[in-house]
Amino acid sequence: MGSIIGLSLWVALATVIPGMVTIAVVWLAFVIANGGDLSTLPFNFDQTSDWIVTSIAVTVMVMTQALGIILEKMMIQWKWYGTRKKEELAKMDSEPMGWYDAYKKLYPQLARLKESDDAKGHLERAIAQFFMTNNTLVSFSVGLVTSVILLGQGPGNPVGLWWYAGALVLCLAVTYRVAVSRFRILGESFLAVYQDQS
Repeated sequence: MGSIIGLSLWVALATVIPGMVTIAVVWLAFVIANGGDLSTLPFNFDQTSDWIVTSIAVTVMVMTQALGIILEKMMIQWKWYGTRKKEELAKMDSEPMGWYDAYKKLYPQLARLKESDDAKGHLERAIAQFFMTNNTLVSFSVGLVTSVILLGQGPGNPVGLWWYAGALVLCLAVTYRVAVSRFRILGESFLAVYQDQS
């Protein structure tokens, strides 16, 4: 039962929340572009079937997750989550693998973990936080792209939309820094488990 609850929490953090953020930032972009006049929006959630709204929400969530996976792959390949500084490496006696090497072995190693290896759930939380943050980068990016497209179409409230786009850029910058931090914590947590098993 505990594993089912843990899985549900992971799905909620990594898929549902970023999907909801995507819906929110895109909706807000349209509201700002229309000067707050909801009657002129191209779609009206109040008058749309619950099935359609749910389908749109699920699609946004799934696509956010898919784009997050692609983003994660690129950022791992290009090592954009940062690397250890030389002075940090000098303080360590030995390191069997770096963060990126550890991450590449994440899924096979997770399959081998016993419940006692992550008894307090630190690794599970680090993984969920990392993927949630990474996927939220996609959400803010989608909101920013939507804002730029609406600006190009000459909306009724360009000043508000520029401020909104600027806020999304700030959110992207903060979220990226958090993603780097979460990646480091994930790498360190996984390395700790790996070293205990060696």
